[in-house]
Amino acid sequence: MSDVAYWRWFTDLALVAVVSVLAVLAFVVPGVPWPIRWTLGLAVLVFVPGYAVVAAVFPERSSAFDDAEPAPAATPSAAVVVALSMVGSALLAAVVGTAVVTVTELTFLPVAGILAAMTVVAAAVAAVRRALLAPYVRRGPLRSGALERAWTTLPGSRNQNVAFLAAGVVLLAAVGVTAAFPPAGDPFTEFYVLNENADGDLVAEDYPDELVAGDGHTFHVGVENHEHTETRYSVVVLAQSVGDDGTVTGTRQLDAFEVSLAAGEKTVVPRDVAPEQPGEDVRLVFLLYKGDAPATPGPDSADFTLQIWTDVVTADNASATDSARVDAADAVARPALVAA
Repeated sequence: MSDVAYWRWFTDLALVAVVSVLAVLAFVVPGVPWPIRWTLGLAVLVFVPGYAVVAAVFPERSSAFDDAEPAPAATPSAAVVVALSMVGSALLAAVVGTAVVTVTELTFLPVAGILAAMTVVAAAVAAVRRALLAPYVRRGPLRSGALERAWTTLPGSRNQNVAFLAAGVVLLAAVGVTAAFPPAGDPFTEFYVLNENADGDLVAEDYPDELVAGDGHTFHVGVENHEHTETRYSVVVLAQSVGDDGTVTGTRQLDAFEVSLAAGEKTVVPRDVAPEQPGEDVRLVFLLYKGDAPATPGPDSADFTLQIWTDVVTADNASATDSARVDAADAVARPALVAA
């Protein structure tokens, strides 16, 4: 075996490392056709990382590759390596998927990124271990003639072997995808309004109970996307004058903006809210829409609504009081306010 080109001993390891990196790039670079994305992604979920780990654990070849030369009896045959690779990949995907979902939104990219890193590291370890072995002991599945000899060791006819391998790939693909992406629960969005306190921290309390007409106040609007897909949101801020009987006597739009968030992403946007019309018991209404806001936004049409009560005074009548009066019924003071 010493006459085999040296690089052929490590071609399989280079191939799995390249496939794992390409799978991550396919989901990062825009415009990659989905068949290419998911072909590479499926390889990472059901075969590539397991193969690299098995190669690192068993750098020696099996005697089944070539009966003419001695080889360690403890190393698995080609068929066992394939089976271990698929099972190992499914288990690794399950472990990584479970770990990812505990810290962030479960999507393919972080799972694939971790699996790709594991693959590259395991392939490097396997390459070093192989290089330290004598050529006649070293495993090299893609060296000249090795695949043909390995194929002849499989039980059954050629068609039976192809059907068995295809069924195994489909089965392990289903297991790997299910394990890596368990049910993530119902989609929802978190929407909240924060205020900066005297220490410079953003808190869901101490909202100003008095605003100076025209000067206003900076509120920090938070949105968290747990819809399992990229979502564009529209936020509208209204000032409503409310009569003693609770009837809205006037509505003025103070602010509007849009933000797009990937699945699991969140943002807190500072916005200056400045009512122009003085009045008592002015209701500041923060509306959140998935997608575009209507021409005439209001609480009845919004997907999410938060409100804060305040007085709007002229500069001459401004007081030194800066305590919050929040409508408890709307639970504005809760930073984890959500609506499905």
